[in-house]
Amino acid sequence: MPPDNTHPQFSDNCDGAKRTHNFLMAPQDHTLEGAVLPVGTTVVVWKITDAAGNTATCSVTYTVTDNVPPVFENCPSDVTLNNDPGKCGAAVFWLDPVAEDDCGETVVQSGGLAPGSYFSINDSPHEIEYTAIDGNGNETTCTFTITIQDREKPDIECPLGLQYVETNEGCTHRVTGNYLDATVTDNCQGTITREHNYNLHYLDNTLYDAVFELGITKVNWLAWDGFGNTALCTVTVVVIDNDDPTVQECPEDITVSNDPGVCGAEVEYTVLFEDNCDGSDLEGYPGGRLPVRGSVPRRHDDGGMALRRPGEQRFCRMPVHGDGQRHGVACNHVPDRYDGKRG
Repeated sequence: MPPDNTHPQFSDNCDGAKRTHNFLMAPQDHTLEGAVLPVGTTVVVWKITDAAGNTATCSVTYTVTDNVPPVFENCPSDVTLNNDPGKCGAAVFWLDPVAEDDCGETVVQSGGLAPGSYFSINDSPHEIEYTAIDGNGNETTCTFTITIQDREKPDIECPLGLQYVETNEGCTHRVTGNYLDATVTDNCQGTITREHNYNLHYLDNTLYDAVFELGITKVNWLAWDGFGNTALCTVTVVVIDNDDPTVQECPEDITVSNDPGVCGAEVEYTVLFEDNCDGSDLEGYPGGRLPVRGSVPRRHDDGGMALRRPGEQRFCRMPVHGDGQRHGVACNHVPDRYDGKRG
């Protein structure tokens, strides 16, 4: 205890008087200098003795107040951690911080989740608080935050292989369901978003109602989770035309007389076809054994007009009568186009 005029003052008619006290923990018995008084109230009895042995006493009450809070020795710093695989958060462990105080202390966790708890990404940052309290009510706090960040990419899957679809609207295919959409999952499912790069469609998160032209189209799907993680996949759409051409115009039955001096006749006719991809007014080619030009014989087994495309064909059949005989005309189809003049 430093000198602070807390010692009692005295006087005597003769020199030689001495001062003593009864605080046994003081280094010296005539002064409290260097003594450590406990927190609280301490009564010290002072005694003055002169050279003749005469004495006088007084009591002094000393009150020590503790206003110094405890001090944390190892309060953790803020920490940022990655999510556990497949989880939208992480389990986090740490050691409780330690505090010191001259009068003793107690440390308790006063806020936040306990060590070993599951900390979610969506609720980050999480604040943790510890409080140290000494025996005299002084306290101090230690606070730090735990932030869990998502570093896991979404899981995106496109339909596997070539996706063959048939024309169902003219020479195109209009998607009637979600069979060309990518499926996406994520460790934080509530934040997932997907979109495609097929700019011809008015919806960017589905290919439902999209229209694809004949042939091959590749569409990229992108998924992201709201935390900067992305994933890609590609679906390949192959539109094939399985619609047969149809007869647009087939002539009525034809009856002609033979050409002079010929056992037959030259007959001209035109058969028109239409197709979902090639349009209309398509001319066919003669089928069977009916001559293209020249005479129609008195008897003929088969003949006609046809339009043929790879894997498809359409027939137009009509009877042609030459010199009183019927001759069948058949229409098959091939990639070739004819001049429309058929005999």
